[in-house]
Amino acid sequence: MRIITALFAAFLASVPASAQEKPVVGLIPKAQKPIAMDGKLTGWDGAFVTPVHVGHPDFANRGGQFLYLWDEKNLYIGLRCLDQKPAHVGSDNQIW
Repeated sequence: MRIITALFAAFLASVPASAQEKPVVGLIPKAQKPIAMDGKLTGWDGAFVTPVHVGHPDFANRGGQFLYLWDEKNLYIGLRCLDQKPAHVGSDNQIW
């Protein structure tokens, strides 16, 4: 746990801070139950969350959240897209 937290904090510290003087540092909590890898993000209660595209002018269609949890074997990173109008512009064999 301490290693994961230290690595995550080091990663955040290495990213240049554009809008603030100090980097954002968070504690990734341990998953309270097994994480289902089904694309639904159920069971991610209490996850550490970071926003995506906060300053985008069309946040309702570009915003998202990264969610982080860990257990004894894995670090889990989920992405929740908040788009009001999701689109898949590629063919079915292309994931964009």
